[in-house]
Amino acid sequence: MAIMSGKDGTCNGGTDITSWSINMTQSTAAWHSSESSGFKQRLLGVKDATGSFSGKCNSTIPAAGDIVTALAMTGADKTWTLGAVLTSVTIECDVDDGDVISYSADWEACGKEHSGTNLAIT
Repeated sequence: MAIMSGKDGTCNGGTDITSWSINMTQSTAAWHSSESSGFKQRLLGVKDATGSFSGKCNSTIPAAGDIVTALAMTGADKTWTLGAVLTSVTIECDVDDGDVISYSADWEACGKEHSGTNLAIT
């Protein structure tokens, strides 16, 4: 497997994206029985995903509560697509240095992805 660069990474949840992250989880139900030879057995449960993205402000800034029906994040040759709700948005303005105003947004997976699966990785 080749090492991937994030330099061409994109995210359609906001504008002028400078970074993004995704944390995918899979719950399990665990139990032990007389049939498991001293080991726990596990059954897959629900999938979930959370993450964040950051960018530089222009005329469009996302807001907490926004629902993104097909949040798509691309890095190198992989794309992750899912429905998401923005749970918080932080805007930062550095008056002292005059830096470009930036924002960051946290999100949680929200329902099914538009193609019919919780999380599509292509």
